[in-house]
Amino acid sequence: MQVRRLVYSDLPAVLSIERRAFETPWSLAMFVLELSKPSGICLALTDGDRLSGYLVCSRYADVWHLMNIAVVPERRRQGIARRLLERYRDRLVSAHVKDIAPSGGNLDEDGWADVGQGTLDWPRLWREALARGARWMVLEHDKPSDAVRFARVSRTFLLEHCA
Repeated sequence: MQVRRLVYSDLPAVLSIERRAFETPWSLAMFVLELSKPSGICLALTDGDRLSGYLVCSRYADVWHLMNIAVVPERRRQGIARRLLERYRDRLVSAHVKDIAPSGGNLDEDGWADVGQGTLDWPRLWREALARGARWMVLEHDKPSDAVRFARVSRTFLLEHCA
């Protein structure tokens, strides 16, 4: 397995992985935008000529923001995401924490969920982020119907399950 720079010719395979990994996948335009940023980091992990996973980070001033990371479903839990994250361990100081509602859920919130109420395994993800240098959680919800509820429910979940 090899970690290398993600390139435009990888995008058909990236989109295939993205659509299988997420209920609300990124569009081709979103990936093109991130690849076009000179300050970004976009990595691919390949096994021979097959793309097994990818990572997209954007830089904002002196902060690196992990925007997207995904692994082909049949290769999950084999350390692929870990290898991608290890490449820039020294730059990871926080985890951008959001959650995805189960399929068909929270349509009024564009499919997003309060942290801990969706499909992501945040206790495991936070342990992984801590092991790679993260010290802060930054909560986000793209379209909460009630921002106060989102903050309260998400904070309570994280304190009970990730502290």
